[in-house]
Parts: sequence; structure tokens; C-alpha cells
Amino acid sequence: MKVKTFIVLILLLFPVFAGTVSNEQLTMNNEQLETEIKDVKTLVFNYLDTYGVRFKDIVFAQFLLETGHGKSDLFVNNFNCFGMRAPTIRPHCSIHKKSDVYAKYTSIETSIIDYKIWQDYYCKYLNENEFIDYIGRIYATDKDYIRKLKLITNKLKLE
Repeated sequence: MKVKTFIVLILLLFPVFAGTVSNEQLTMNNEQLETEIKDVKTLVFNYLDTYGVRFKDIVFAQFLLETGHGKSDLFVNNFNCFGMRAPTIRPHCSIHKKSDVYAKYTSIETSIIDYKIWQDYYCKYLNENEFIDYIGRIYATDKDYIRKLKLITNKLKLE
């Protein structure tokens, strides 16, 4: 009997090996996930501050919007905090392959460092309103992108 067949047979005969999970365990995992997401948000905001990212309230709102509040596949699998495409011209710290559409990073920190590099490369001399207009043109696959950013930013100021 081949090894793969044996493993499948074992998993069918003994479902305990397949990772049966109770509803209580799922609830605990969801609570833990929410705590981890809050921790990630704190970490991101601290890195924005540490690396001198300009307009950090707006950029933090971008993080929340682009990552689905820290839950998107692009963020979870590639630490891409801002939906950054794989850079081709500017300096960067992405580890993407030539064929990748989106940037990949080794950590949240390197994603934020790369955003700072991007910001310095393209937005160094922009004021806050010019910055908002610029990201509206660059990130705006959604025509309501800027409105959503402003809503998030205003909500964060109230908290």
C-alpha cells in the first residue's frame, strides 16, 4: 500500500486526526483573532510613527481599507499593508518575483518602510490635500476611495 493511500485511509477511519473542532474552540479562536487584529493595528500605527510616515492618520485609514481591517489575503499572506503593487522603477524592499502583480514583504515593518520609500519618492513635497488627491488617483480602483478614507479618518479621531 502506498503512503498517500495509507494516510487517506487513516484520516477516514480516525476523524480525530482530521482536526475536529468544537463550536467553543471556534468562538475562542474568533476572539483571539479579534485581539490579534487589534494588536496588529497598534503595531502598524506605531511603525508609521517610528518611520516618520507623513499624514499617518490618512495612511492608517489606507491600511484599514486596503487590508479589510487586517483580514485580507494580501495582508495575511504577504504582509502587504497598503495593497502596493510590485514596484518596477523606484527603490523598494519588496521580495516579489518578476511575475508578481503585488508586492510581498517579510514583515509588517518592511511593508511600512516600503510605503515610506514610496511616499518619499512620489509625495515628498505634497501637502495633506495634495497627498489625498494623489492617492485618490493612484489607489482609486473604487470611485469612493477618498470618501471612505475620510470616513475612517474621522471615525478614528472620535475614538
